[in-house]
Amino acid sequence: MSRKLERRLRAELGSIPSPAPRAEPLAETAALSLAAWRSRRPLRRIGVPERVVSQLRCIAAPIWALQAVIVLCMCLLLHLASAAEDFEADGPALLSMASVFVAMSVLPFHGRSRRFNMRETEGATRASHGKLMLAKLCALALGDAVCLAALSRVSAGLSAGGAGLALACIVLPFLLCCTGVLLILDRAGGEQGMLVALGFGLALAAGCRLLPEELGAVLAGRGRGFAAAACALLAAVLALECRRLLRQAARSDLGFQEV
Repeated sequence: MSRKLERRLRAELGSIPSPAPRAEPLAETAALSLAAWRSRRPLRRIGVPERVVSQLRCIAAPIWALQAVIVLCMCLLLHLASAAEDFEADGPALLSMASVFVAMSVLPFHGRSRRFNMRETEGATRASHGKLMLAKLCALALGDAVCLAALSRVSAGLSAGGAGLALACIVLPFLLCCTGVLLILDRAGGEQGMLVALGFGLALAAGCRLLPEELGAVLAGRGRGFAAAACALLAAVLALECRRLLRQAARSDLGFQEV
């Protein structure tokens, strides 16, 4: 468009009188807007516990379903193995393997939003990434507690059953697997980290099966103090790793980095 034509168009458009706004439609629009604003639903601040519980209804079902399948399969295996004469010797190893498999239930749910490209969709929801991560950790913790309680109930049927056996053959392998898996996923993300963590869990389960039969009895008896100290150390490392996950998820809400 030439400058001459542009000046002419501006002059023609400027000569057209603009209609004065009418007061009645403006007043009607203002009244309707005020009525809509007054009839709005009052906003209520949702606390962290309530928000986490609301997210559990959506997140916990698949997590608990997987953990239930793992525990039912392991309990069925233990029930079938209980008929064997050497069950008293093999029972602790099978319990250790079961606790490792329970700990590995975290793998399918770690980084799902990143793998399925749902980070942006989750970021548009009312719950932040930090709250979603907290809900996932709570769901895993509740499910793990129920699974470990079920395995401890099975261990009570062994002649050497008791707190020492449950501590050495259930809690210790579980904490070791959880801590190792989270540390691996933290250092090596993506599909490679998932494969390495899966290999670590399977190797740990195989190691529990191949350990000498007397080791479980020693840890449950004279080595109970060592098992308790190892569990306390692993629990502290696991708590620090969960705290790091929550902080990393909170930072991702601000766009600093992606979990």
